[in-house]
Parts: sequence; structure tokens; C-alpha cells
Amino acid sequence: LTIGPAKFIVKGDVYKSEPINIMIQQVSSGRPYQDAAAFVETSVSNLKPYIGEQVTMSFKLYRRVDVQNINLQISHDHFRKEELGEAREYNEVVNGQNYEVYELSVALFPTRFGPVKINPAVVDIDLLYRQKRLRGPFDSLFNDPFFGRRATVQHKTLRSDPIEMD
Repeated sequence: LTIGPAKFIVKGDVYKSEPINIMIQQVSSGRPYQDAAAFVETSVSNLKPYIGEQVTMSFKLYRRVDVQNINLQISHDHFRKEELGEAREYNEVVNGQNYEVYELSVALFPTRFGPVKINPAVVDIDLLYRQKRLRGPFDSLFNDPFFGRRATVQHKTLRSDPIEMD
């Protein structure tokens, strides 16, 4: 879509901006529209880079529960990769739900011409669902952080959408 130039007149002189080209994309199928406990997303800063041009790739793990045993696999075939510092952690509201977000960014430099597919990021993870209600007279003692809170563990494999680049 092209947004035409803005035109205005000041003291008889005509000024005109450059047109703006934008691309409208479909919503990623990887983003949940329900009450998900955890999900992942990847994105890149530029879908049509030149050979050797830096592209920033961001990986985000959204979670509403505690997690452990995180194993992240991201393929960077056809790219040279450089780390971009430490991961960031922050909160974000998605579909009215508050998520803790873990974001990791890397610099990618394309090494060949033509279409390239960045395969989905794959995360093996254990989700910890904490028990909220007490059942017996000693549960308050063993639900203490000193002893470790009771939790149900659910192993999940989360995948982001692949990214098509040119």
C-alpha cells in the first residue's frame, strides 16, 4: 500500500512530502488468541536485506506460569550470527492477559542471495502450575517457599512461525 504525499502551502510556496510505502501482513498464526500459559514468537527487522546487511532477529517467550528446563533451538542457516548483549525481561499484556516476556535478540548477516527460510524456533520447556488451595493441616507448612511449593509440571514443545526472507 502506498500512502500518497502530503501537500501543504505556506505563504504561497507548495511543500510536498515523499510517499510512504507500507506492507500489510496477516496476523501470525503463532500468536494465541486464547488464554495460553506460554507461547513463543520470532521476528526480524527486515524481510528483504542485502548480502551482509545486519538484520536483528528477536525471539520472545511469553509466559503466565513459572518455567524450568528451557531448551531453545534456533537455526541460522545462510546467516552469520552475532550476539546482541543480554536478554531482556519485562511484562506485556496480550489479549487482556499479563505475560512475563523473555526477549533475546541476535544480529544476523545474510550470506547468500535469494529466498531464505528461517525455520521455527523450537523450545522444550516445563511449565509449572502452582497449587492454590490447601488440602490438609500440614499443607501450609509444606507449601512454604522454604520447602518448595507444590506444582504440577507439564512438558511442552513450543514453536514459532517460520520466517520467509528474500
